[in-house]
Amino acid sequence: MPIEGLSNRRRLPRAGTIRLGIKKTHETSKKEYPCEVDYFVCPHLVQMKYGPEPKELVIMFPVEDELIFFPQFYNCYGKGILLCRGDGIDGTFWNFEKGDFDQRKCPCEKLEKNECRPVGRLQFLLPEIKEAVGV
Repeated sequence: MPIEGLSNRRRLPRAGTIRLGIKKTHETSKKEYPCEVDYFVCPHLVQMKYGPEPKELVIMFPVEDELIFFPQFYNCYGKGILLCRGDGIDGTFWNFEKGDFDQRKCPCEKLEKNECRPVGRLQFLLPEIKEAVGV
C-alpha cells in the first residue's frame, strides 16, 4: 500500500527527451534562444534506429487516459527550477519567506508578466527501441 500523500501519485518512468528544436546562441549578446527545426532532436539510442535527423517516429501511448500521457500546466521557472505549477484554478508555488510550498489562485500576475506559461509534455513509448524502458 502506498504512503498517503507521498507515493500514491503514479508517474511514468522517463527514458529520455525528444525535442522539436535546438538552442542557438545569439552572435552579439551570447544568449541562448530556442530555434525550431524540421526534424526531431533525439538521444543517440533513437538516432541509431531512425538516423541523425528523423522526421517520423513510430510511437505508442502507454495508457488511454490523456491526462496521464499529456499533462498540461501553467509553469513558472526561475534559474531552471520549477517555482510554481498551476492548473488554471489552483497553483502551488515555492514561498521563499516560509521555505515551503504554498497555495495561490491560478492564473496569477506572473502569467500577465510572461513569467509563467502553459506547458504540455507528450509522453509516449518507442516500441521499436527495446533498450528504451519508459516514456
